[in-house]
Amino acid sequence: MGRRQHGEGSLYQRGTKGGRTGQWVAVADLGYRNGKRDRREFTGATVAEALAGRDTFLARKRDGFTMPKGRPPTVSEWMLHWLYNVARPSVEATTWHRSYRQKTEDYIVPYFAHTPLADLDEEAIEGWHAHLGTVIARRGGQPLSA
Repeated sequence: MGRRQHGEGSLYQRGTKGGRTGQWVAVADLGYRNGKRDRREFTGATVAEALAGRDTFLARKRDGFTMPKGRPPTVSEWMLHWLYNVARPSVEATTWHRSYRQKTEDYIVPYFAHTPLADLDEEAIEGWHAHLGTVIARRGGQPLSA
């Protein structure tokens, strides 16, 4: 292991005083946010495991999604990320504003506000589809279709 590049973060092995003796820690330093330093730690039994966790996180961050600190993201958080960072640049502005944004913010985000992304499964989506059948559309006064 040679010298790390600028901005690559730190890598160290925990000593005997921090619990989990011998565990490797790879740190990603994200700078300062609201006057406090934002650092994320990724641990593993080996150097490769710790670095793999950090590299996966940094790759997702480059793609526009930063995991919330200390907890997994909810479906709503992921959908908002997708809406603004993935869909918006790839569709026409009118389509994004009148269709993608409106449907995501009105129908998906409120329903899945407390559902962790990792818990999203077929049953949750089927429940959402059933819920959509009870929502009356603004135009037309008919229930929405799944």
